[in-house]
Amino acid sequence: MMGPEWLIGGGLTLAGSCFAYTWRSSAKLHQRIDDLTRELSGCQTDSAKTYVTKAEIKDVENRITAALKELGERFERNLDRLAERLERLQAKDGRH
Repeated sequence: MMGPEWLIGGGLTLAGSCFAYTWRSSAKLHQRIDDLTRELSGCQTDSAKTYVTKAEIKDVENRITAALKELGERFERNLDRLAERLERLQAKDGRH
């Protein structure tokens, strides 16, 4: 016949098993949180390395705009010179 000692022993064993399982699960959860924290920290570091301010973007935009404007002006000057040469050649041939 089973007495209250068996019931108490079984209850303590069950409680101990539950505690051990919870402890192990908690340790795994904390380890995963630590891993994710390190991963996030690495992403934040990478973001900080490649971060560009609005002022820096505006500066690059202004330099690109200035370069395109200069190229456009050079293109127009060369077209004007080409048109002048063409007019001189046509005048020389008497076509104008």
